Amino acid sequence: ASILIAFTLNYTAYFIEILRGALGAVDPGQAEAGKMLGFSRRTIYFRIQLPQALRNAMPAIGNEVLNLVKDTSLIYVLGASELLKAGRSAVNTYATALPFVVVGLLYLAMCGGFSWILSRIEKRISYYEEQTMSCIAEKCAKTFGADPVFENVSLRIDQGEIVCLMGPSGAGKTTLLRCLCGLELPEKGTIALSGT
Repeated sequence: ASILIAFTLNYTAYFIEILRGALGAVDPGQAEAGKMLGFSRRTIYFRIQLPQALRNAMPAIGNEVLNLVKDTSLIYVLGASELLKAGRSAVNTYATALPFVVVGLLYLAMCGGFSWILSRIEKRISYYEEQTMSCIAEKCAKTFGADPVFENVSLRIDQGEIVCLMGPSGAGKTTLLRCLCGLELPEKGTIALSGT
């Protein structure tokens, strides 16, 4: 039990530091944009900041997981039973080095399996980096009561494109952005996200 506690405390510190660094790498403007769009702090954290931080942290997390698998052989020094100790017992019993080869192959298989799983997770997290996204609005309109906010708006915004909405206060810029983000629905027209 003490070995498990020691490994847990040691690697928890590593993982927390990795996540702290990854969260620090997320642009603060992401949270500011979420606030401007009316998201709660919880939504901003779990829907905007944490997914980006995990994408940044996955290579380091994968490295630490593999180190953890390899470091399990260190508990042999403490006298606990594990794979390397079983191999050493077999070597002493049968006077051959073949058990060490088997132990090495088992560690190789475990590390290879974890590497494959972690690479699949990284690929899934980085899904949007491989996609070309577009936001397409066609003939959208929105009113508040009898007052039109915007009418017959059509636009296409492609990934990486920078768009500036300009107009006087009350012209409907924020309402249009909220509609494009799915926070409000237009009363007429369609808004769609397309990926290729």
